[in-house]
Amino acid sequence: MTAGSSRSGSSPLRRHSSGSTSGSGQPSPKTMHGSPAKDLTLTHLAKVPWDQFPCVQWNFSLVIVKRPSDGRVLAVRERPDAGWWLVGGRVGKGETFHRAAVRTVKESVGLDVELQGVMRVEFSPAKDATARMRVIFGAHVVDENQSAVSTDSDVMLQWCSIDELPGLGIHRGKELFQWSQYWAGGGALLPVDAVTSEVNDIPMPPSPTSFPENSDSRPLSPEEVEDKPPRPKPLKQTISRFCINDSSDDGS
Repeated sequence: MTAGSSRSGSSPLRRHSSGSTSGSGQPSPKTMHGSPAKDLTLTHLAKVPWDQFPCVQWNFSLVIVKRPSDGRVLAVRERPDAGWWLVGGRVGKGETFHRAAVRTVKESVGLDVELQGVMRVEFSPAKDATARMRVIFGAHVVDENQSAVSTDSDVMLQWCSIDELPGLGIHRGKELFQWSQYWAGGGALLPVDAVTSEVNDIPMPPSPTSFPENSDSRPLSPEEVEDKPPRPKPLKQTISRFCINDSSDDGS
């Protein structure tokens, strides 16, 4: 018997599958629905209808890096023939979007950053069973004495105010300017943990009956309800003589 052969004649791919098979040779329901893609073999994938084929997804973390002291953001140009953009990179295997964001900034420009929040989560499916997911973070430089440097001599880095960004020249995309402008204008950021793993606990809101002591919003006890004087009724005012009879078509 030669190496790699099997007595039953089945392929090595099928023997390496971690799921069981039924009598018909098809993967059992446990194999198909129990574990993710690691249970899928090439043999099984060849029989999956195209509209049920697993989606290949590419994940990226993009970061607006800001200096808290003066509000300037970091612009990056990777090549002389490329436009200016923000710091970004692909999420590695087994890596979270958060770790990928911090790692990418450190590897690309040598800065340690602290993520301040999430600006947006983007999911873009394609018709070829692929998809791209991007999470845009806002981050502050931890130590402003650190210099933004790159090990690649072709990479150019520039700290810019919002007003200076358009004067850089060609931009690779709209993200750098628009997200910097959004953040500088007081745009809200989602909490960093808004993007998290399904295994993490869901945070519970505070109990609706837990109010600060002496708060006017706390619920009243039955005794307090009886002792509380009734609220005076508002005076009825006749305002018809101040109204103008004007019927517009749009209801305004």
